[in-house]
Amino acid sequence: MNRTLAAIRRTIRTALTADPCLVTAVRGYRHSLIVDLYQAIDTGTTVVISYRKASGEASRRAIRPLDLRVTAAGDIILRAHDLRDGDDTHFRIDRITNHQTLTSAVALAA
Repeated sequence: MNRTLAAIRRTIRTALTADPCLVTAVRGYRHSLIVDLYQAIDTGTTVVISYRKASGEASRRAIRPLDLRVTAAGDIILRAHDLRDGDDTHFRIDRITNHQTLTSAVALAA
């Protein structure tokens, strides 16, 4: 758990250093999302996300988060295994509009 907290703090600190305008983005929902994603990375838990592409197209995906990174522009990027496509892919967390962490019982039923 200490490793998770350190990673959360490091990701947020790096993002804010790259772009101070992200302060509001990491408050509230985004902060909760980052915490849940790091916990899912540590435990291998499946997360269902609602995602809006740059084009405006919305989708819902079941993913296994692998890691979070901060780009030079300050965007926080989630690398995850997409269970629908079977491929690793990237998601900008500012485009994740909703998320739900699945328990093992729910994940097995899906």
